[in-house]
Amino acid sequence: ELKRVVADDITLAFPDHSLPFLVELFSDASIYGSGAVLLQEGRPIAFTSKTFSGAETRYTTGEQELLAVIHALKEWRCYLEGRPFTLKTDHKPLTFLQSVPTLNRRQARWMEFLARFV
Repeated sequence: ELKRVVADDITLAFPDHSLPFLVELFSDASIYGSGAVLLQEGRPIAFTSKTFSGAETRYTTGEQELLAVIHALKEWRCYLEGRPFTLKTDHKPLTFLQSVPTLNRRQARWMEFLARFV
């Protein structure tokens, strides 16, 4: 019922590639998953969510937040790659990587992927 109510009240806008995008990520302390919305001038263009796998539920909070960022960017790469956009999140998922002395393979892959958007 909740999905129907939410879906009925939201109209997606067509993207305007001449305007910048805003990626808003919604991820709380839940170990179960994350969600994101792609906005342009306050209007929703797309939504996405990810349920974490068994292994992903054991990631640190910083890694789960960063995983949410990675998922959203992969999902909307066709809109965002090579264009200016703003990433808004309630956590600082990228800052924890700066404090890690040595990245593990997963973190290194994530950083390599993120470099495409800088």
